[in-house]
Amino acid sequence: VIVEEVIVEEVIVEEVIVEEVIVNDVHGNECGPGTLLENNICILDQRCGPGTILEGDACVLDSTPVKSSSAGNFRELIMSVSTALGIAGIIGVILALIARANKNKN
Repeated sequence: VIVEEVIVEEVIVEEVIVEEVIVNDVHGNECGPGTLLENNICILDQRCGPGTILEGDACVLDSTPVKSSSAGNFRELIMSVSTALGIAGIIGVILALIARANKNKN
């Protein structure tokens, strides 16, 4: 008696998922700082580091005005010094009371 075994092979089909890249089409051919226009699409400029922008073919410092808050820094300094002096005064009073109590004992 001859027994034949049938082998069945399964074919696995993989689906390819295509992701769409969302890009903003810019009208008027203008891009903001730090971006370049390629094929009528603004893309990030990878050639310049933080604080610089591309002008022509060179990276230059970003000339965006930075508002300084020197009044806020001065207020923080006054608060810090006042707090430190207050804590030092409290410690001084505590040490004076301890010294006075120790003097009265003797």
